[in-house]
Amino acid sequence: MKFSVATLGNPGTRIPVEGSLTLSAQTVGTQQPFQQPVEVTGIAYNQGGVLRLSLTCTTQLTMLCDRCGVSCQVPFTLEREFLLTDGSVDDEADDEAIAITGEAVDCIEPLTLALLLEVPTYHVCHDDCLGLCPVCFCNRNDTECDCDTTPTDPRWDALKDWQPRD
Repeated sequence: MKFSVATLGNPGTRIPVEGSLTLSAQTVGTQQPFQQPVEVTGIAYNQGGVLRLSLTCTTQLTMLCDRCGVSCQVPFTLEREFLLTDGSVDDEADDEAIAITGEAVDCIEPLTLALLLEVPTYHVCHDDCLGLCPVCFCNRNDTECDCDTTPTDPRWDALKDWQPRD
């Protein structure tokens, strides 16, 4: 996603930025949450001689529930502000800065990094998800099982079958 900053020479100037990113090959943990394109809208502007880029990214993440393992769609929005620099300052360590090459700005790499870092690492399909049965592994949201899930202390398992002598 490239755009030209040639028209941002005067303070107060604004230009709209729009596009979409396809990140379906990106992996976060063991999942590939970006199965749908990420829609990007924003504005590049000159604020007192400092060039800035304000972006809003929206998509639907495809995530597996960490309790029951069911795949579900999760709305995802990221708002991020970037500083556009000419590269003369040491902005390599600053992930909020994007270097201007010539008269163009390529914001794909820093935006992709920002999106990947904001993906939730833990997700449940709904707040009252019951998860999987720890004994038979059935999805307790769909079916009920008769498994005994009473917690036991494994240190006492050796005495479970003990019978006193008469």
